[in-house]
Amino acid sequence: MSERNVIVLIEESHFSIPFKYVDEIVSYEKVLSRDNLPEGMLSEERAEPYWVAARDEWLPLVFLMKGAKRTEHSQVVIINQGPKIVALSVDQVVGMEDLDTLLPLPELVSACTRFPLSGVHLWKEKVVLELDLSRFI
Repeated sequence: MSERNVIVLIEESHFSIPFKYVDEIVSYEKVLSRDNLPEGMLSEERAEPYWVAARDEWLPLVFLMKGAKRTEHSQVVIINQGPKIVALSVDQVVGMEDLDTLLPLPELVSACTRFPLSGVHLWKEKVVLELDLSRFI
């Protein structure tokens, strides 16, 4: 059975996020560096360098890939899993698709990575890696 997913591009890899957890997709125009946030928005112990305004609150921006660079296509996906909300930086939102059954990660792959993946979809002759939201939210 297929499930609606948001497909995003991070560097050269396609990732999927179940649509039911995507609250909002915003442009990088809403991203501010910590130094440019409105006065009194953050306590001193929050050191994340970039923040985004979404749904009347400021969320720290999460980068899944170290050294990620912002481009003119960069976007932010707001992921909501009940009490936890995360702003995920992506290179580009490719679209929304009904993806077929999630295939488990090969054991060799899951043993070699700590990257938050829950499985693999095949889509238009591409491998789409589904993000395991529970591992980074």
